[in-house]
Amino acid sequence: MLAQQPAQAEPLALDLELVLAADTSMSMDADERRLQIDGYASAFRDRNVASAILSGRLRRIAVIYIEWSTDQKVVVPWTLLQNQTDITRFADAIAQTPAHRSYGGTNLTGAIAFAALSIRSNEFVSARLAIDISGDGANNTTFPPDPVRDQTVEQGITINGLPLNRLRGDPHDPNAQPTDVYYHDHVIGGPGAFLVVANGAHDFVRAIRQKLLREIAAR
Repeated sequence: MLAQQPAQAEPLALDLELVLAADTSMSMDADERRLQIDGYASAFRDRNVASAILSGRLRRIAVIYIEWSTDQKVVVPWTLLQNQTDITRFADAIAQTPAHRSYGGTNLTGAIAFAALSIRSNEFVSARLAIDISGDGANNTTFPPDPVRDQTVEQGITINGLPLNRLRGDPHDPNAQPTDVYYHDHVIGGPGAFLVVANGAHDFVRAIRQKLLREIAAR
């Protein structure tokens, strides 16, 4: 008689799986990097964000915080948020991230691919999958992000953008574009994809909170 294999645990169903992908490339100085970290931490300490997390149909989401430049790394791994303690601990973990400055390039293509793989390989399941990618410039290390964006969207993952607005190119060039235009044309995609623009690093807290509320509260 063949021995029975242990039953595989069913993936935990959630309201949302969300990747927070933060730019740490050379163009982001240490002060901007600190404001970005503090903005994400502050957003998860906001009572309205916590209320949105806990008021979904299943009242739980999972979030991961990654940093990207030329390469990508997980800073805070996939974390289940299903009560206020979970949410506070996640905010604290982000806040403890060192605000070092990277000397790498802007690899949006790699960041999107890494984030999508993180969603596909986790232990959760949800009808809503999203990547929240922040940054201050165009891809400059490999091929353009458009093909990877399109492949990611085909997998049912929505990519939203939080661009720190800067002018790309010579300010006297009529073809120069601010970051949000580049993100709109080459980064975001999927049903309901959107941008929330940070108009300067000191606008990160407001922009991140607004963006998270919109992503989490969508039903």
